[in-house]
Amino acid sequence: RGGSGLAHFPCIVEYAKQKNEQWDGEDLGDLSAPWRDCPVCKQEYQNELAVELANEFIAFADEKYPQDRRMHIVALYRKLDALGDQLHPHQKEEAEPIAHRILSIIQQMKTADPTLPKEILRYEGDTYNNLGCLAFKERTKESAKIAMEHFEKCRDIFEEIRYTTGVAVVESNFAAAKSRYAGIRDEEEVLKQN
Repeated sequence: RGGSGLAHFPCIVEYAKQKNEQWDGEDLGDLSAPWRDCPVCKQEYQNELAVELANEFIAFADEKYPQDRRMHIVALYRKLDALGDQLHPHQKEEAEPIAHRILSIIQQMKTADPTLPKEILRYEGDTYNNLGCLAFKERTKESAKIAMEHFEKCRDIFEEIRYTTGVAVVESNFAAAKSRYAGIRDEEEVLKQN
């Protein structure tokens, strides 16, 4: 920290790397915390800073832990989450491939061992929820249908791991997408009749 009370970006990155190098291999949340939250005020980093830190996290995971799939899932999800918080139209194009990469890694893990820890399955469910939210933001009939499909996959995963809070959230998201889909369908029927 300088005299201004602000931290330099490279210092934040170095701090996060050091925390990850001390990781005990247990709680995956411990991996993303130093890349997500300020260690002083405990608030989440916002906007472009959050995205840039996520990029650094991904680069760190690629360089230091190339074989650790869990580390890569957490790093990629950190970026997906950062993009979703401030989604601009061009970022949707960046977010979707990241989500599909996360799901691909998890599928590879399932192929090797179908009994994955609940933490990994929660990342899978959260990724489907993010994909649903991305589709929902498009505000078309087709995107509402796609959103419902993603929310259903998320709900199934959350029900399987008994994550009741997540089920409640995704049920709400599903209901909103279903309502939009029905509303758009009703509007199209009225337009056809006129």
